Amino acid sequence: MSAGEVVVGEHHTVSGQATLGRWLLGEREQEMASVFATDRRLVALRSVWTPGRPVTCDERDRTSIVALAYAQILALEPRRRVRLGELLVGLAMVAVALLFASVLQTSGPALALVGVLGALHAVALPTRWIEVRTRAGADGGAICIAAPRRRSARALVRLVRAKAGLLPGVREPSPPLRSESSVPGA
Repeated sequence: MSAGEVVVGEHHTVSGQATLGRWLLGEREQEMASVFATDRRLVALRSVWTPGRPVTCDERDRTSIVALAYAQILALEPRRRVRLGELLVGLAMVAVALLFASVLQTSGPALALVGVLGALHAVALPTRWIEVRTRAGADGGAICIAAPRRRSARALVRLVRAKAGLLPGVREPSPPLRSESSVPGA
């Protein structure tokens, strides 16, 4: 950060992908993401923590830092994705409960109920995030604000919208109105 630059908002998340092999054998990698709003720009820091290894914040941790001036931000777009893996596991549980209904007379209905609830959870509560869309030619990668319902994320989004001059319901800022004197050749 530059001298005199002040952090006015921040949001931190830790997420891990559940893979069967790592789940059975021990801990899995976790992605740590922090988004900071300063008085001049938006800064995103992302790193991957691997169990059994100290955090070094270099290429071994796949650390990336993206900084965007507020003038480069075009829009904040809410995104969502259905949790396909959870949906498939829930449906598989229902299928097993139905296929082996004669053997699973006591636990079969409970297995089917848990499967249906898991499938409903995957569809009704999708993964959500807010993607920061930038103007053409803006350097850096995409900034994603995960867990947008958390208080720190909501405060950060309000702050970025205010600093970037974005209105909550508007996807793209409207072009400035041109007066007679600003038309080329007039």
